[in-house]
Parts: sequence; C-alpha cells; structure tokens
Amino acid sequence: MKQTSYELFFSQEKEENRNINEFETRKLVDFKLNLSGWIADSVKLKYSKGARPEKNKCLAISEWPTQSGPADYVLFNGLIPIGAIEAKRRNKDVAAKIDQAERYSRDFTILEGMEDISKSRSFKIPFVFSTNGRKFNNNLPTKSGIWFKNLKKKNDLIVIGAEVNRNKSHGIIVKKSGKISKIVEFSNANTKEKKIKMCNTGVIGLKSKFLNLTSKIKKNKSKNEYLITDIVNIAYQKKLSIGLIKTRNSHKSFGVNTIDELNRLKCL
Repeated sequence: MKQTSYELFFSQEKEENRNINEFETRKLVDFKLNLSGWIADSVKLKYSKGARPEKNKCLAISEWPTQSGPADYVLFNGLIPIGAIEAKRRNKDVAAKIDQAERYSRDFTILEGMEDISKSRSFKIPFVFSTNGRKFNNNLPTKSGIWFKNLKKKNDLIVIGAEVNRNKSHGIIVKKSGKISKIVEFSNANTKEKKIKMCNTGVIGLKSKFLNLTSKIKKNKSKNEYLITDIVNIAYQKKLSIGLIKTRNSHKSFGVNTIDELNRLKCL
C-alpha cells in the first residue's frame, strides 16, 4: 500500500540523523498540526493563495506577512491569532529561532474583524513556537523538540466571575473604560450597578508580591467588617493588571451568602 506524503514524512522523523530541508520540515509540521486538531497545509492553506481566518475553525495559515517577514505559520482559533510558528530544517538551532517567532508576534498586524487577546502593547500574538519537526532528543536539546514562549501579559490579580440573571446577594464586577475597577457588594450597589450580570464567585487570586496590599483594606462601616473584595479597587488604583476568568457553571463556583443559597447547594 502506497504511503501518503504525510505518512512518508512522519515515518522519516524516526531517522534522527537525516537532514531534511525546510519544505520537508513544513510537511512534517503540517502533519503534526493536523493530528492536534488544526487544519494545516503549508502549500494550499497559504496567505498568498487567499487563506484567511474563519469563524469556528482552527486554521494554521502559512506565510502570513508581518513587518519582519512572513511567519511560517500563524495559528487562528476562529478570528483570534493565537500562535506563531517558526519551522526550520533539522540542522538549525531550534532554540535560537524562538526570537524570530517573537518578532513575528511583535510585527503582526491585527486586521479588522480579528480579536486581540494578547493584552500587550509589544506583542500581538500571545504564544510563539519554534520547531524542526524532530522529537526532543537529550543529546540534541537545542536542535530538537518544540520550543515555546508565552508572550501574553501576566495579570497581577485574577477575579473569577460568572453571569447571574437574578442576582440577590453576589458581589458585582464593575468596569471602568473596559477595565475591572472594583467589586461592589450587592447591598451597596446602585441601580445601574445592579443591572450588571457579571458577578464575583468569591474567588480572587493575587500575586504573592502584592499581598501586602491587603493591609490597605479598611473596615466597611455599614457591615462593620473587612471586605476582601476591596483589594480589587486597591489594585486598580495602583494600576495593576486585573484579569477575569469566566466560569460556565455558577452553581459549582459561587460561595454561599444566604440560607436559600445554602439549601440549593445541598441539592446539588
């Protein structure tokens, strides 16, 4: 039975000493991307041939133009540019080429309709990779494996939230100019704030180096207690980066504030 080109190149991966060219490397990377659920074909699915990101499709588009030259691949999750790959032939130092993938990310242009999730002024694509298609080899550490770098700006504080249609007790996540600025207790919220559906589940993550900010939390006069959620507004005033993780199942995420919520929890 005749092997397909992908099967042929995949079998050649086992020949660790064989020096394949960049075209063959791309075919091997195509194959592995396909195995991972991406639609990839570096010959047909190319920018110059009209390939563009599409909603609800995971596309690996080759030769995507950037200001520092064409990226070997740009990975699109729907309309989100999520990864850039530098694919080099076997005898190249893969580790050293991660810098080239970084340049692709930096010089990539977010086009109309695309969604930017990088949260960075410097980089437009959050994840970059460098590979030559070879499995990682302990004897050739910099000339094998997949080298990876996360360029996405790390958040200093994370709030876990969920949408609630009929909120009666949960803290409300308030934004200012698109950024999370505070969490308001439901009992203290104004009419406009009570219309916001995104609520705090009761879980907040803060980098350890900023834990000293908790000492700035003041006692809430109306409740005569310290509200840990005030740390969000303190972080906002300090211009820290605040991120939001949305949960789908609010029943498994929220804390308990009322007897009714406790009774519902017992029924789960």
